[in-house]
Amino acid sequence: MANALGVPPSLSHLLLAAAWATTGLAAVVVAMRSLDGRRIPWILVAAGCLTFAVDTLVPTRPAITNFGRHVVRMVGGDELYGIRRAVQGTFLGGLTLVCALAAFRVVRTRGTPLHLRVSLVGLVLSIAWWIVEAVSYHYIDGTILYRVARLLSFSVVAGGIWMAAILKFCGPTCCPKKPHS
Repeated sequence: MANALGVPPSLSHLLLAAAWATTGLAAVVVAMRSLDGRRIPWILVAAGCLTFAVDTLVPTRPAITNFGRHVVRMVGGDELYGIRRAVQGTFLGGLTLVCALAAFRVVRTRGTPLHLRVSLVGLVLSIAWWIVEAVSYHYIDGTILYRVARLLSFSVVAGGIWMAAILKFCGPTCCPKKPHS
């Protein structure tokens, strides 16, 4: 099975896609078992995870990168393409600000369980890394630090979902509340 670029996925891509898909399906289960009116955020988390699973096997980032490159050359010619690093740096700064504000907003939301907040923050980080790759920031997305950050963002999403799944399925039997004195 080859992806859109004609390259067969490696074992690491298959494992990552399976991890995203499993995590997305766990989020669907948590959403369906959610009785407290928080289904929509869990469905958004599930949709994000399942989208990343598909994108891992059929990457859309190269097509988006090529489209952006074509638009930049069409709009600004070679002059604008020559200063693309400054444009990318500005975009990356804006992306960092937007993601920080979104993560801060999610963390500060009152009444939302911790596991849902953790999953949403992880999803924001994962989307940010996906955008960084789509913008084609080659000297960032090729580094080991970048790969560790992507793994960390996936781990945050998965951690929140699995915390929720444990709490939904086990309930008070696995996490008993302390008696008030």
